[in-house]
Amino acid sequence: MLAKKEWKSDLELTGERIKARRKELHMTQTQLAEELGGSVTNRTISEYECGKHEMGIQTLYDLADVLETTPDQLAPARCSERKGSDPRMDELSRKFASLDEDAKDQAFEWMMSMLEGYAARRK
Repeated sequence: MLAKKEWKSDLELTGERIKARRKELHMTQTQLAEELGGSVTNRTISEYECGKHEMGIQTLYDLADVLETTPDQLAPARCSERKGSDPRMDELSRKFASLDEDAKDQAFEWMMSMLEGYAARRK
């Protein structure tokens, strides 16, 4: 007999994603709290990761910034999935979010140049 998949709240799913990304970056909860500028403690990070504490939208954006990802990547799939969403765009968005401002400008200019060239060839 197959075991039923355990239902998890949006808070728990978001927490799991925060924890997974933090671990990918080899950060402790204390380091993450410090990177957030003291607005939260390591205990609060633990509560977020366990789905026991709700965060505001600004905190979600701040966490995404520190974790070099996007808020969509931290939110549960059912909250961030868009009809016709292309996973390649999600990957590009994640990579773009991790760049500094100069690199973002360069990447944007390069991509626009590539797209304009592609459009011209298709005519």
